[in-house]
Amino acid sequence: PPRSTRKESSAASDVYKRQPLDLAIEGNGFFQVTNPNGGASYTRSGSFSLNGSGQVVDSSGNALIPQINVPAENNGISIGANGQISTQTAGGLEVAGQIQLANFNNPAGLSAAGGNLLNESAASGAPVVGNPNQGPFGSVLSGFLEGSNVDIAEEMVDQIVAKATFEANVNVIKANDEMIGSLLDIKS
Repeated sequence: PPRSTRKESSAASDVYKRQPLDLAIEGNGFFQVTNPNGGASYTRSGSFSLNGSGQVVDSSGNALIPQINVPAENNGISIGANGQISTQTAGGLEVAGQIQLANFNNPAGLSAAGGNLLNESAASGAPVVGNPNQGPFGSVLSGFLEGSNVDIAEEMVDQIVAKATFEANVNVIKANDEMIGSLLDIKS
């Protein structure tokens, strides 16, 4: 009889361990990060970590705004739904900083800047900044990452339909060219 793969599957599930700086926003809002140009950009990608100096940065090394530095000598990081980052140190629980979220009158108007970053535009309006879990801002979930809003199966079907439509249009144009060629041959 085949061996049970239960142990193997549990080992596979341990490959990704939840990190306290993996953050998801439940509700409205965007994380604010510095962009390579020195300005502010916005993202819902909450895969944060600490750089060499203890600063909270995204996966591209862009620092979170407002800047939050976590002491190197800590025994753990915890993040509340209100965005408060605390660390456990030898002296007890210390607040390291407060995450703030940005919201826009028209979030769909943000312009894509690449690398999961969005920039303010005239269509989006100016950002309104506040603490998570207050007013129109969503709460922060620690240990979670927001999933993609793309259904890969649906997108593949759309690609196949678009390709078939394109090929059909090309065939119509070819047939039209052949008919015009035949008409011109008849006239001459």
